Amino acid sequence: MLDITDRIRKAIYKHKYIFLKKIGSGLSGKVYTARSVHDQSVYAIKVIKKDNHIWNKELEATRHIASKGEFNLVEIIENEEDVRIVMPYYRNSDLYNLLDNRGEGLPEKDALKITLQILKATENLHQAGYVHLDIKPENIMFDRDNNVVLIDFGCSEPFDKEVLDRYIGTSYYVAPEIDHFRFSTKTDVWSIGICFYVMIKFCFPCELVLNYNDESCPDYDQISDNVNNVTELSGESKSVLKRMLIRDFNERPSVSELIVDIENILK
Repeated sequence: MLDITDRIRKAIYKHKYIFLKKIGSGLSGKVYTARSVHDQSVYAIKVIKKDNHIWNKELEATRHIASKGEFNLVEIIENEEDVRIVMPYYRNSDLYNLLDNRGEGLPEKDALKITLQILKATENLHQAGYVHLDIKPENIMFDRDNNVVLIDFGCSEPFDKEVLDRYIGTSYYVAPEIDHFRFSTKTDVWSIGICFYVMIKFCFPCELVLNYNDESCPDYDQISDNVNNVTELSGESKSVLKRMLIRDFNERPSVSELIVDIENILK
C-alpha cells in the first residue's frame, strides 16, 4: 500500500500538465499537447496505458535512446494506470502534415534532403543500439530549425536481437523480413525508402494484402514495378530508391552507404 507521501507525490506528478488536445495516435498510445502548470510551456505527452502489453518495452527503449542523446526526453511520469512520456512539442509538425498540407509530392532535391536527414537520425539511433521499426511520416518530426527528429519507440528493438516475438510496424511501411519475424538495421532502410517514394509521388507504391499470418502488409510484387515507373526522379536518385527497396534485406545498402550516395547526388 502506498504511504501518504507517495500518494501526494503521484498526485502532484499526475497534475503537472494541463492536457490541451489530442494530436496523434501511435501503436501503443495517444499523443497530446499539454501545458506545464509550472512555467506555462507547451509539451507533447504520449500516454501509454499499462494494459498495453508492450508498454514496458517502449519505456525501456525510450529511456535508453534518450540516455544516448538521440531523443529529447523531458521526463517520464509513471502512474498506476499509465506511463506518460513528456517531450518537446515541435510546432513545425511532421512529415505527414507537410505532405498533406501541400497536397502533392515534393521536388526531387527537397525529398533527397529530407531523406538524408532521416538517414542520419536513423544512423544515430542504430549507434545507440536500437532499430526503430516504425519509421513513417507521422514519426518524422521537424524541430524549429527544420531538423528531422525521430519519435515513437513503441516498436523499437535492440539491433542485436534479430528475431521478433511479435509482428510490428505500420502496414504500408513494413519490410518483407518482418513477415518472417526477422529484422536488422536495414529494416529501417526499407521504411525510409517507402517514405522517400511517398515524398515524391504523394501516394503509396502498392496496395495492402493479407500475409500468411493474417496481418495486413504491402503487396511487395507491386512495388518494384511502381518504382520502375517513377518519372519524377533522376537516374541517380531512382537508383538509390530502388536499392532501398530490395526485398532481400541482406542485399539492401546500409544507412551509412546511402548517406554517402545521397550526399554525392546533392553536391
